Amino acid sequence: MKNSLIIAMIALLVNTAFANGKNNTDKVLLMNGKVLNVNVSKVTTTQVEYKFVGETVQNVEDVNNIQSITFANGRVQEFAKTADNGNIPVAHSPKVLMQNEVAVLPVTFINRESGMSSDDNAKLAQDNIIGFLNRNNAKIAPLYLQGQRLTNNSLAEAGLPIQKLDEMSIGQLHDAVGTEYIIISRVSFSTNSDFTTSSSTWGKTEQKGNKQKGQSFGFASTTENKNYYYEVKLEIYQNGKRIYQATRHPLLNMENSWQDAYEYLLKRTPIYRRK
Repeated sequence: MKNSLIIAMIALLVNTAFANGKNNTDKVLLMNGKVLNVNVSKVTTTQVEYKFVGETVQNVEDVNNIQSITFANGRVQEFAKTADNGNIPVAHSPKVLMQNEVAVLPVTFINRESGMSSDDNAKLAQDNIIGFLNRNNAKIAPLYLQGQRLTNNSLAEAGLPIQKLDEMSIGQLHDAVGTEYIIISRVSFSTNSDFTTSSSTWGKTEQKGNKQKGQSFGFASTTENKNYYYEVKLEIYQNGKRIYQATRHPLLNMENSWQDAYEYLLKRTPIYRRK
């Protein structure tokens, strides 16, 4: 009886360890229905690299042969199906999410007083964020940025206009640009003006015989000082999950103060190492 109990306990431990080992693997579902329980090490737009459990040999599978990958953490990555007449993806199919790649989306840049947005300012702010991260690329490594033109073209091809990005789901944005990380931002602002008036007077006296003649002169000028009141919001998503959200009001009320706010916020994101 005692020996039977010991054998049963050993069998239970072995089954538990085996189950845990399976749960720690990634499941690759092939087009032919076969499932591979492996450890995926790299995913690109053309292939998937993986190793079988307990082996050191690196294997490669073409993405055209893969339906989906269910990672050990529960995330599912699906691959675009191809048309019957070749390897042409079906229109608007979600892109393969590139690991460690970051897409900076155009910024929603809106005037609170008029409610109007500006595409030019949206791309200018997007370019400002990309420029800062590129100048400090060592601080975000091994992450890297997707090209600005590719990001904007991908959004356009997916039918997601800049003016409507606020209305799109995070899943739609991830599928459109095909990156592990996306940076979403919004700038809203209002303005007012202060007026400063300055004046100056001077005079001169002329002597003609016994008479003096005096003249006085003066001028006045008014200067307009325009103040900008910005609110800058920044969010970062990783595989659809928000990992950072913050809002900043610049200390100065100058026209370009929103740029300083971005530098402040970006330095405090989880993708940026300050030391």
